[in-house]
Amino acid sequence: MIVRLPAVFGDGLVSGGVGTLIGPVPAGERWYVTRLDCSNGASVDVDIAIYLRTSGATNRRWKSARLDASGGHCEAIDSKAVELAEGGMILASASVGNQVTFYAAGIRETTTDA
Repeated sequence: MIVRLPAVFGDGLVSGGVGTLIGPVPAGERWYVTRLDCSNGASVDVDIAIYLRTSGATNRRWKSARLDASGGHCEAIDSKAVELAEGGMILASASVGNQVTFYAAGIRETTTDA
């Protein structure tokens, strides 16, 4: 039986180095990330880079943006959901660490033996 439920996958601050925002997806689950928003709280413009890791240990640069000082905002997912299978992750880095907040949500799919 497949069960799909709404989920918040993460929220917090983006670090200056490449760090995990979402994941890794546990065995037996699939995540459909439908929302990934970032907002700048710094008094300077901040560049962010977002990476996908869909298999192994390879990070693939997916998106980048410049967030304007004090309130610049981006919606990284603006169309279909990003599907993450077992071990999948979304990572990010910011040119000014711990000033950009993020929020990620979507659908968590699990398979059960029912």
